[in-house]
Amino acid sequence: MRIQLAAITVSSESGVLATLNHNPAVGDRFRIELASGFRLYVNDILRHERTNLGAAVRYPAFYNALLTTPVGVQPVTIPAPKLIGDWQLRLLDLSSNPIVNFQNPSHGSLSAGASALEKQYSGGTLPGQYTLTAFIKTGDDIYMED
Repeated sequence: MRIQLAAITVSSESGVLATLNHNPAVGDRFRIELASGFRLYVNDILRHERTNLGAAVRYPAFYNALLTTPVGVQPVTIPAPKLIGDWQLRLLDLSSNPIVNFQNPSHGSLSAGASALEKQYSGGTLPGQYTLTAFIKTGDDIYMED
């Protein structure tokens, strides 16, 4: 989905699916639904849908939204999406790198766990409680719906 000055372009991996006339304004709400196909709602009105898919939707599915300037006043922002449903943290990004990056502890070591979201701590010689810190890079597409 590409939001431009006077239009919204909806595309898939095969190219442009629709160009919708729309002048974005402050307070516009865009809702993307991935369930038995794709639906785009603008201000709670269904504006585009693609449900004639050749097969069932395979997960993890993903989307992206692009706001093309000049629109509104600077700085142009898209608020964080509100995810509804059983969305779960993706294990790997689209380049097969872990989404979650664990910081090395002050002593001891971390090794791989059962998944990219798990680590095993070992080698500690000082009893006590320690904080395990992990980071997720901003801007990564980190969620998938099950």
